[in-house]
Amino acid sequence: MAKKKGFMSRLIEGPERSENYARSTLPSNRWQLGWDIFKTNFTKLVLINLLLALFCIPLFLIWILHTGNTSMLAQQVPFGSFMSYPFIGSMNGMQEYVEVQANIQSLIFLPIAAIILSVGLSGVLYILRNMVWTEGVFVGSDFWRGIKKNFGIVCLTLFVYSIFLVLGVISYGLSGYLSATGNANAVLMTITRVVTVIALALMTMMCFHMLTMSVTYELGFFKLVRNAFILTISLLPTNIFFLAFALVGLLFTMIMPTLGIMALVIIGLSGGLLVWTVYSHWIYDKFINENVPGAKRNRGIYSKPGSTSFGDDLQDYGEATFDTVYLNKRPIKPITDYDVEIMELPESFGREDLKKLEESKAEMRRDSDKYVEDVLSGKIKQHSDLEAFKNTDGNDGEEADKTTEGTEPGDGEETADGNNGENKNKK
Repeated sequence: MAKKKGFMSRLIEGPERSENYARSTLPSNRWQLGWDIFKTNFTKLVLINLLLALFCIPLFLIWILHTGNTSMLAQQVPFGSFMSYPFIGSMNGMQEYVEVQANIQSLIFLPIAAIILSVGLSGVLYILRNMVWTEGVFVGSDFWRGIKKNFGIVCLTLFVYSIFLVLGVISYGLSGYLSATGNANAVLMTITRVVTVIALALMTMMCFHMLTMSVTYELGFFKLVRNAFILTISLLPTNIFFLAFALVGLLFTMIMPTLGIMALVIIGLSGGLLVWTVYSHWIYDKFINENVPGAKRNRGIYSKPGSTSFGDDLQDYGEATFDTVYLNKRPIKPITDYDVEIMELPESFGREDLKKLEESKAEMRRDSDKYVEDVLSGKIKQHSDLEAFKNTDGNDGEEADKTTEGTEPGDGEETADGNNGENKNKK
């Protein structure tokens, strides 16, 4: 009688007859893979989200500094205090002036915050990559391993992006200030602001692509820039959709700040990065991995039962891959051949019995290899399992079709009597 699993065994291995072990429940596309990772690794996602939130504290301090600078500068201009003599006649551009000064005084610290953020981000992205590859994840060790392997390239990427972000935000504010004060052409300044917004959006997409590629491939910085630019421009509509999907937590924060910040601290950061990581690996499998020697495609994606599509998508957990092409081409000896049998060990066996067992196994391997050579050389015609059993009687398991000596397969039509299983066509 089978022993029932204990509580810890059910907790680790899962319950008996669990539908989670059915092939039909495994993910067969990227949407299902992302949802499967989210629901099965929710606790780990919350944990790495909290780790990443710790490294986002400098960004939060910069936001507080920006808010304080804006309030302080607003008290120093005429529209924020009592207007007395000497009266200032024109107030044009005052609001834009306050915004530019607050941005300059606070965003100057953004590159430093980007360096600190790159420490946590390099570890989190490495963990998410392993989750998408359906590999075992240990948050502590994998987080530290990801920092050691990817900190340099992630730090350089975020540092360069933060420089362009600071320059873009200041340029946007200065264009608005010059347009409001009338010191520059309003149409030209409007075009400048539009171009700045588009450039920052494209750089943001490139930065996300560079981050995911940096933990997946060993590439130099300039090759990352080149590949990220190509992927950003060639897949612009899907990039916009999935970037908005990944940043939905930030958008929710703008609508409901309190709940949005709580969601970001709990799951918003790691959840958004998971969305972008799954999407990025779909791009890599479709456009890059097929041209990379030795690269595996469609990790974590499984074919449904009864599917006729075999290939890279049919994989087992871990590194093993089911080589269907090799199995289809290699001849297999029919199981009805009992010329060689493996010795069965008695209840009490010794060293000699083990030697005989190994000899019987070796003999069976030699017999199988000889059969393969005979089939490939044309000495033996290989039959499928269906052909091997279609001439057997289902009642007693004895052979039903018998041919006399000299009869070749396929000479004439053969019929079998269903009552006694005897062959009626004999030459």
